Amino acid sequence: MSTPFAVVLELPAAHRYLNIATACIAAWIERIEDVPDRGMVSYALQLAVQETCANIVDHAYAGAEDGRIHIELSVQAEPRCLVAEIYDAGRPFEPGQARQPDLEHGQERGYGLFLMNQLMDVVTYERLPGRNHWRLIKHF
Repeated sequence: MSTPFAVVLELPAAHRYLNIATACIAAWIERIEDVPDRGMVSYALQLAVQETCANIVDHAYAGAEDGRIHIELSVQAEPRCLVAEIYDAGRPFEPGQARQPDLEHGQERGYGLFLMNQLMDVVTYERLPGRNHWRLIKHF
């Protein structure tokens, strides 16, 4: 089993650039050996990263397009998992203010954090000096 190289992306904080991250994730996962259920693993990581970055654009940067999103993708050997580290210099996230979506009645927005937690095995957020850090982990 070979370990693929890590991938680092830095994107403008605008919705129109987020598909670059998901395309890169799909191509990167295609190059990793022995990923069971590759399509589902790829879809889960793509969607979780997309939701994280969309929340960064909408909330951390509040739509200001001069911000940047830094994404680091890596494979951890033990336990075997894909790791996405996402950084931004926007406003801090306040976990206590995040509401759970109303799954019974539906809504147009507000599913991002819920989806991230459903798709990933681990989702963590921490405020570092001058920046936000999200860590998404998908075991395989």
